[in-house]
Amino acid sequence: MGVDAGSFQAQTLGIQVRGGSRQMDLDDSAGRSYLSLMKVGSIQGKVLKLPPAERAKLIDALWASLSPSEIKNRESSWATESERRSDAVRAGKLATQDASKIFAELRKGLRK
Repeated sequence: MGVDAGSFQAQTLGIQVRGGSRQMDLDDSAGRSYLSLMKVGSIQGKVLKLPPAERAKLIDALWASLSPSEIKNRESSWATESERRSDAVRAGKLATQDASKIFAELRKGLRK
């Protein structure tokens, strides 16, 4: 099962990300998977070094690779968390911040 999103391709046994001269291939030429040898933190570190556009393609491909039941579970969990946070804000247990400040901090972090 593969997902093709432009220059991005995710395969069941590996991930290839191509963007200009960048390539991360988690399978060797014989098809052996390095995924079992790599820890999430190691993969995360390499992915975070990709340009923002390539990271966005990876997000889309990973999301598309989930089964409908996995997506439903995650969406349900986020809905529950959203309600919990809304309730906490209304009860005065959770402080809010100005959206423009948050977006400015996010933009600053994306430039790194």
